[in-house]
Amino acid sequence: MVDSSRRSRESSEVAICNCASSLRQGLSTGPGESPAVTSTSGVPFVPSPTTSWSARAWASAPAAAERRRAGLRRLRDAEAEVAALKAAVRVQAVELAASERRCDASLTEMAEEQRAAEGAQVASERYAATVAEQAAKIADRTASVEARLQQVQPVVEAAQAAVSHIRKAHLEELRGMPNPPPAVKLALEAVIELLAAAGAAAGADAGRPSGASASASAAAAPRSRGNAPPSWATIRSRLRQTTFIGSVLEFKAKDLSGADVSTLEARYTKQAAFDVAKITRASLAAGPLAQWTAATVDYARTYNEVEPLRAEREDLEGERGWNEAQHAASLAAVTAGRRRVAACKAAYAASMDASAAIRAQMGAASAVLGRAERLLGSLAGERRRWEAGEVAGASAVDRLLGDALLGAAFVAYAGAADSARRGGLVARWRAALALEEELACTPDGDVGSFVAGEGALDAWRAAGLLPAAADGGGGGGPDPPCGR
Repeated sequence: MVDSSRRSRESSEVAICNCASSLRQGLSTGPGESPAVTSTSGVPFVPSPTTSWSARAWASAPAAAERRRAGLRRLRDAEAEVAALKAAVRVQAVELAASERRCDASLTEMAEEQRAAEGAQVASERYAATVAEQAAKIADRTASVEARLQQVQPVVEAAQAAVSHIRKAHLEELRGMPNPPPAVKLALEAVIELLAAAGAAAGADAGRPSGASASASAAAAPRSRGNAPPSWATIRSRLRQTTFIGSVLEFKAKDLSGADVSTLEARYTKQAAFDVAKITRASLAAGPLAQWTAATVDYARTYNEVEPLRAEREDLEGERGWNEAQHAASLAAVTAGRRRVAACKAAYAASMDASAAIRAQMGAASAVLGRAERLLGSLAGERRRWEAGEVAGASAVDRLLGDALLGAAFVAYAGAADSARRGGLVARWRAALALEEELACTPDGDVGSFVAGEGALDAWRAAGLLPAAADGGGGGGPDPPCGR
């Protein structure tokens, strides 16, 4: 490659010298005149400037190219950083949207939990009020029942005391009566009917008795409405039982039903003949039994009358227990709801802080991004110039040797020619260089600009040595003010 380039240069130098000889002959004006063009002895001068100009150009071209490439690298790095910053801002925008959604979700959940807690609080207060109201009703019903029963309880207790004080002799006298007075017989029928009614109720609850208890219960077995009253023989048999007085004293008035009370009152205690004083005068044993029967029936009637109050009180107590449980559950729900509301508030505050931090980061990144984009925008023209210079620089390096050879020939041989002749010489030299594959040159342009440089041309123009808009005459180089 080096030998080929050297041969191309030598061939071009020969062609340049031939052109110069032709110019020399053309410029001879007459015998004895010396031509203004250097003779062939000037050929050795041509390679020297060619080599020096090439060396300077080769030395400066890589540095200029490296400066352009470094500038382009920095621009591309800056663009990559801007792209990465944009991607980061997009990621932050996604994170911000997610954080705002979390804020909205926390706020919604907090509102729901707050409403639930308030509802539980209202329910708790309602249950508490209901419990208090039911407690007051229970107390009122209890007081009413106890007041009613306290009115008749002393009478029953007095009657039981009187029965317990019946003397054995008086009881034996009563048992021995073959045909008692009607009032006495009426009182004893009431006693037997009363014990029979209670025995029927106890038997229904506890099952049928056995042994001696079975015979006693059989003797006191209830009779259906419309049956005849017990006979005196049955009454006397019952009086002879050793458990008779004990069964009277242990009798529970509450075991009598309302129907039994109505029957006993209709048949006995409400009858005019059922006069405790008269019965007592007739028999000291039958009088206390009649007193006990009347008091027990009266107590049973009162007990049955207050039974709805007792049932209502029991219902109220059951409802109060349920309401108390609901009240406790509501209080627990209120406490749990308040904890959940506090947790929602904390989550909402954390989400708001995260959103604020992301917004701050986005603001800072957006400011940096704006400055970077403005800077890159301002360097867009410089980048285009550097990219064009990168392409042009590579081409200029390829044409450097041919342009240097053309410039050296111009300096060596074209100084004496006018603008038209210089233009012709340059055109012929370019044609000769174009025939050589290894020597490329700039196909057009001002050779003087290449030789002198733009700085020198500007200085010449400033000094008035060149017109303001110099035309190189088809690439022949700058003309001095003399017009040559």
